[in-house]
Amino acid sequence: MKRRELLAGSIATILASNLRAGSFSLEDVSGGLGGVTVDVEQQVAASAGVQWAIYQAIGGIAAEPSSPTGYVLKRKVADRDVDRQVSAIFEPLYRTSSRIDLDWRIGVVNDPAINAYTYGAGVVFINSGLILACEKEEELAGVIAHEIGHVDYAHAEKGTAARQLLQSFSLQEMARGVRPVDEVVSFLAQLNGIAYKGYRRLNEHEADAFIVRAFNETDYDVHQSSACSEMMLRMFGKHQPDQLTCLFRSHPDTLERLQRVRSIQATYSNRRPPRATGDFAELKERLTVYLQREGHGLVALEKATANAIYQAAIKAA
Repeated sequence: MKRRELLAGSIATILASNLRAGSFSLEDVSGGLGGVTVDVEQQVAASAGVQWAIYQAIGGIAAEPSSPTGYVLKRKVADRDVDRQVSAIFEPLYRTSSRIDLDWRIGVVNDPAINAYTYGAGVVFINSGLILACEKEEELAGVIAHEIGHVDYAHAEKGTAARQLLQSFSLQEMARGVRPVDEVVSFLAQLNGIAYKGYRRLNEHEADAFIVRAFNETDYDVHQSSACSEMMLRMFGKHQPDQLTCLFRSHPDTLERLQRVRSIQATYSNRRPPRATGDFAELKERLTVYLQREGHGLVALEKATANAIYQAAIKAA
């Protein structure tokens, strides 16, 4: 078997296996490509720390092709009552994680897009648009638990480790002159595409399964674990009948996700009463009033300003 096929098999094994967060040596998986030790947990924590420092200062920065400047400012929702109510949902859920020792934090971003995301290391962000789109607390709690699941399964660390393995192989192959540069780059792109599509979809299923676990260990009804997928289907599937009903192309089909979560939650017999709607309605009302006052949406940002903010955040972190 060719060296290229052997390496592809090794990388596929890494991407499919349940790697533990932390350090590993390239020699462990590639038969001696360099013995470089990659402390991925430290790198992810540093990156998440930078993003949190930016959030604390101004909110967030993102590249946006539709912006006239190419970048946008995602403002922080600076309302103590909103923070308090979101944290009240977040805290019991993250305490079900096996990585309770992390510095868990959640921030609300002034962004109408229906989305939530994590940079790993216990740092989670949710958009104002997502909160307003949720019809009940279980939907928002499910999305938050899903992001906690990504952290619990160390998906950021695993992705960083896999990318560094691919990059190290590429650089060493080119440096040794084993293969032409264009061939190595092409091979790297193909493997990265496999990782992006297949590995990310596996991650989503794992994070979805975590919702069931978290709901079962808190005072949410475990049979409401599917509320997150049901919301996604309601928001995106109904209007796109000819397309995959998924929020992102790297994610599994929403119907498939919904069926998987329902099959898991069906194995639990315990039921709890629905959550009272008053607190969640109050959260949405408070957020609506805030956004009416401050404006709801992104702000164009010059590239030089974005870079300056990012560098300042690195120093602060």
